[in-house]
Amino acid sequence: MTKTAMSWIKGGAALCAAGIALAALGAWQSRRLPTAADFLPASATEPRQAEPRLRPFTVERAGHTYAIDPIHSYELSGLVVTAHDSDSFFDISHKDWNDYLNTKDICVVWGGNLDRRFLPKMEFWSGNWTCYFRTGDAEAWRNFKPNQISNNHVLPADEAIAELLRGIRVGDEIRLKGHLVNYSIDGGHPRKSSVVREDTGNGACEILYVEEAHVLASHNHRWARARAGGGGLAAAGFLAFAFGAFVLPFLKPGGASPPKAAPSAPGEVSRPVSGGGGWPTSAERAHRRPHRKSRR
Repeated sequence: MTKTAMSWIKGGAALCAAGIALAALGAWQSRRLPTAADFLPASATEPRQAEPRLRPFTVERAGHTYAIDPIHSYELSGLVVTAHDSDSFFDISHKDWNDYLNTKDICVVWGGNLDRRFLPKMEFWSGNWTCYFRTGDAEAWRNFKPNQISNNHVLPADEAIAELLRGIRVGDEIRLKGHLVNYSIDGGHPRKSSVVREDTGNGACEILYVEEAHVLASHNHRWARARAGGGGLAAAGFLAFAFGAFVLPFLKPGGASPPKAAPSAPGEVSRPVSGGGGWPTSAERAHRRPHRKSRR
């Protein structure tokens, strides 16, 4: 293997390793809750719930019919503490239910749960349909308010809102507007939304048909960018490694082959001469070589 190919392989491997490390660090840090952020006043407010503005309607997604029954208009502001994408590799529940309308679950806290003395001591994570929380700190548990956290099954009203919801991540302060709804798929058993914040366990999640979505602040955006940048570096490094390992070794050197010298008589020394398309002599090569001054 040539030195050039080895250079590509070593450089690509180093770039790939650096990219993976940066992406892993970015992924880890971007999931951490902000510890020194000044949260917006909107995130301190309670959700607003009122009479519905919409009548029951149906929508089509992926060849299935969803019957949607709005029960309250709803507006929610707060901090995202965990989220789950319904199309993730490990989520088979939504596929089994043919539920392609509930694209994401977003778990949000607000009000007193944003207390910076206790929020970093809480741990949050998501299942396919559920938001979990716990802490090993007794004081943080006493001060945590279960009625100021909600797991929201979001149903985007259109593709633009779906795209925005897909980009929401832990550490974002958001505002969602729409309707709390019950809905069914192809005439099946309806999924029902919670309409109070005090309930827990099965059935305690809000089902929110989202008509407006806003990211008010993004506290982890730098780490999210680091994760994306690391992924790009890793991909570039892999391509460089593959080029050096599987392409360069099979490339033939360019240029014409030197002419064959005529057989020489005994006692004569033959060499190519310049002119007529032959190869230049060493003296000519030295003459033609560009000169360069450098300072090291």
